[in-house]
Amino acid sequence: MTKAPSSPAWPADEEIKPAVLDYLQNLLGVSTMDLYYLIGLGRGAARRTVATSGGRTSVADPALALLVRYYLQFPDIARQLIPPAPHPKEVFEQLNAGCDEDNLRVSKRRFALLLGRNATFPTQAFQPYIQPTALMARLLFAISQDIRVRGPAEALKNLEAFAESEMRIRELSFVSDAGTWRPSAQRKRNRLPARKAASPAKATARASTRIKRAPKAQGTANRRKPRG
Repeated sequence: MTKAPSSPAWPADEEIKPAVLDYLQNLLGVSTMDLYYLIGLGRGAARRTVATSGGRTSVADPALALLVRYYLQFPDIARQLIPPAPHPKEVFEQLNAGCDEDNLRVSKRRFALLLGRNATFPTQAFQPYIQPTALMARLLFAISQDIRVRGPAEALKNLEAFAESEMRIRELSFVSDAGTWRPSAQRKRNRLPARKAASPAKATARASTRIKRAPKAQGTANRRKPRG
């Protein structure tokens, strides 16, 4: 059973103001995107719902106000909707736990590239005070769940297979050597051929589909002649 916090931060008899959403985000330690997910609204709808002047108006939707009261009184309910994501360094260590003498350890550089990031990603991401983004948190959670179900060795095989497929689709053959997934950076290092120029036929077709703008009207025709 979920226990209520010892000292509620928002009094029960006080109206729910838009400012409480900022407090709720800090209380739960979630990203803005996760906060929108918790209140069941998209970014635009959330802004319209809590749009006020100076944050003095209460939240318009009573259902949203009731939901926020539940989260404030029982934060564990909200945390159950968003499973806590493991830290990048934690997943890195979990993958290496499945390496034996016949397998090479997963280097930080390789781990970063398998996550779809540049080789320099661990420099900051491995710091204990750096929290992963919402996107990276979801990916790390998926990998950690795969490790839990199939074990580190099989999870690493899956991750490598997914990364190799993505590289082939993107026609990036030198991600490991270049240390980046950005085609422009790889071209600068002469790892990828330059993009081919469009053929004359395609260039003509593109030009024909462009909307021609009308020429700007000349304002001199309507000007009155100065009176002599």
